[in-house]
Amino acid sequence: PGGRCGTDLGPGNCIWGANGHALVMTVGAVNKEGQFIGYSSQGPASLDANKPDFCSVSHFKGYFASDNGTSAACPIAAGVVALLKQAKFDLSQQEAKEIIKNTAKNIGEPGFDNHSGAGIVQAKAAFDQLLPQQPRWHEWESWGGNSFYAPAVVSPQANHLDAFIVGGDSAIYRKSWHEDKNPGEWEKLDGFSLGTPAVLSRNEQNIDLFIISQERTLQHKSWNGKSWSTWEDLGGLCKHGVSATSWSHNRLDVFSVAADNAVWHKFWHENSWSEWQSLGGISLGTPAAISAKDNSIDVFITGCDRAIYRKSWDGTSWSNNWESLGGLWLYSPAVSSWGANRLDVFAVGTDNAVYRKVCNQSTWSEWDNLGGAAISASAAVSWGQNRIDIFAVGGDNALYHKWFS
Repeated sequence: PGGRCGTDLGPGNCIWGANGHALVMTVGAVNKEGQFIGYSSQGPASLDANKPDFCSVSHFKGYFASDNGTSAACPIAAGVVALLKQAKFDLSQQEAKEIIKNTAKNIGEPGFDNHSGAGIVQAKAAFDQLLPQQPRWHEWESWGGNSFYAPAVVSPQANHLDAFIVGGDSAIYRKSWHEDKNPGEWEKLDGFSLGTPAVLSRNEQNIDLFIISQERTLQHKSWNGKSWSTWEDLGGLCKHGVSATSWSHNRLDVFSVAADNAVWHKFWHENSWSEWQSLGGISLGTPAAISAKDNSIDVFITGCDRAIYRKSWDGTSWSNNWESLGGLWLYSPAVSSWGANRLDVFAVGTDNAVYRKVCNQSTWSEWDNLGGAAISASAAVSWGQNRIDIFAVGGDNALYHKWFS
């Protein structure tokens, strides 16, 4: 432009030297509308007929009022390469170039042309092609229903989910999903619950379901793969919902919040139930509990300051104090685990979005926004490494599902 190129103009007359070498990424320029900019050098190059390789964006407001030329386009392309290198540190220059070319947006004739090369760089498409196997969060989907409390979910086996809700009639409803089939219809179970139910599975055939009765006692029934048992009353005076976990086939641990707002714990071992034991704390809602390994329990609650707190059992004793994980949350937390040293904690923020915090080898991440518009606490379950399913009630009282895989 501006006469600076002399006679080096037009196809085959303007890409000389190293910038046209076959090993180099030769970048042309397009504007924000995806239109080829006329002064951008056209191939073929003196050293390679198939140039430029691709185009990137120029003519935008950046460091200057108008960043333009290939001097603006090239750094954007370099940034995309840096993104790909973050995803795969040993990525070669040739691999990066081919991925960007294969995912570029074509703006000319189908295939390569000497104006725009393979097309316009698309950072996300290139990233997704580089790591197609990497797990990711999928979009929220509706499972329907009409839920008046937070849901509960269990996965008795891989590729299987059972979700439980409390309907407008206070009855328990169950919906199942298996492999790639659409979820079935809602099945009404007997019972009357005044709070969020809890559910767990100790093997592929068993499901244990817990609810709060009209008398605010804890009730339990189980599924043996063929039929449900009758309700068993476990006593107590439960103010909020219930949470349950298990680390073996002959162990059950249940948690609820009593009238004193403290967390209370009761466990079943082999053939009998213990008495209720107070774990202290002040909880504004249903606790969440998980056993990531044998003889281990982590319990999470929402405190009176709306932060999340954690208390742990190490097989011998409970931790002395409730550990704060911070935050400002509308509802009770949820937790899942896919391994002995992994915890995924979920909470609903003041914007009604669902957030996640991960503990991996005792190190906690920051809170990650997963979106959504929840009007209840979430429920979470994991049935294998890099697989998490979360559920929450939406503004239409339907159950919504999001998964990581």
